[in-house]
Amino acid sequence: MNTGRSIANHIAINEIRRKDILEILKDGPKTAYKISLKMPGFYSTGTTMCRLRELQAAGKVTNFGDVWEIK
Repeated sequence: MNTGRSIANHIAINEIRRKDILEILKDGPKTAYKISLKMPGFYSTGTTMCRLRELQAAGKVTNFGDVWEIK
């Protein structure tokens, strides 16, 4: 399963933001990135939150309130 594509498809965001998130979540550099749920063009939906919680359980993201850090 392509984690980046799955999460990007569940987030109602503009195309530029979608590409950013795909880039961040794919198997690339292991640098930490942060995604804020309050960023312009980034809308949190129930499906998005479920997916982020799944990724958190898998150890792929860490939650700091409104900010999710991608490992």
